[in-house]
Amino acid sequence: MAIEQVIRLAERFFTDPDHHIFAQVPPSWVPYVELTRLNQPVGALMPILLYGVGLTFAACVSQPLIPMSEFFVLAWHSDIWLFIMRHALCTFNDAIDYEYDRKVRRCRLRPVARGAITPERALQFSAAQLILGAYALSNLPRESHGLGVITTLIMMIYPFAKRFTHFPQLIMGSSFTVSIFMACAAVGVDASFESEQFPSALFLGVACMLIVAIADTIYAYQDIRDDAEAGIKSMTLVLGDRPKTWLWTLTAAVEGLLLMAGHQSNFSPIYYLVSCGGSFVVLSAMIALVDLRVAADCRWWFKRGGTGSVFAIMLGLYIEYFIRLCLFA
Repeated sequence: MAIEQVIRLAERFFTDPDHHIFAQVPPSWVPYVELTRLNQPVGALMPILLYGVGLTFAACVSQPLIPMSEFFVLAWHSDIWLFIMRHALCTFNDAIDYEYDRKVRRCRLRPVARGAITPERALQFSAAQLILGAYALSNLPRESHGLGVITTLIMMIYPFAKRFTHFPQLIMGSSFTVSIFMACAAVGVDASFESEQFPSALFLGVACMLIVAIADTIYAYQDIRDDAEAGIKSMTLVLGDRPKTWLWTLTAAVEGLLLMAGHQSNFSPIYYLVSCGGSFVVLSAMIALVDLRVAADCRWWFKRGGTGSVFAIMLGLYIEYFIRLCLFA
């Protein structure tokens, strides 16, 4: 599977002893690299793929169809912005969550939690990255700037959300709902409330939000005991004794939303086969096979199931866009 090969290449480049990023930087820089999670490159795939869903959807419904060359220029600038913002927000998250991180075994050795960097210095480093991200955002069409700021602000709420709601995964996922509309604005597609494309964009955006919630909930199961003791709120703590029943329910909702988005936009059978069918197979395999009692299993399926399902949706939309280009060129 293509996404599996990407994951393996990324992990090898950053974790193989001969290529490990920590071996390439001065020791004093290591805590800052850890803050950005550059040594965990797979985490950058998810936001890039999720935004790619919005971009390929917008390309499909653009009138006239956006040229392929322009599409790839937008994708390039979007990926640069997403790459920078992902690392800036990881830094921000660690600066805010360090007291909780100290109580969670998996997180207690993060730079701020272990005292290698002060929270103030981490916030300053995050601010510098956010400024760089703002510059990257300026390379995208002006119409998308406001939604880009909203997406960033929602992600900045996420570390605080774990303090006041058991559904922080939905808050984090909602930022990717906004990113669907941001991508539409970047392409020049009107997805405003009264527009023809609003229902499809909303269905697709909520589907992405639920996929994020499913994947991140599975990932959070590795910390469920520590989270409960530390007072960290999470969906894992409210799903009860039958968590997979709820995860299957969310998966059914994802597929229903994808089907409605396809119907609303008159997509071809390719979309239903690749995007709907592919995401359903990957999500179903993840929920059926993951052992929520085993931390390594949760991490493995989070990487493959989350990214794989989103990749399937994006691939189906890209093929749909390519077919439309060929038919209407």
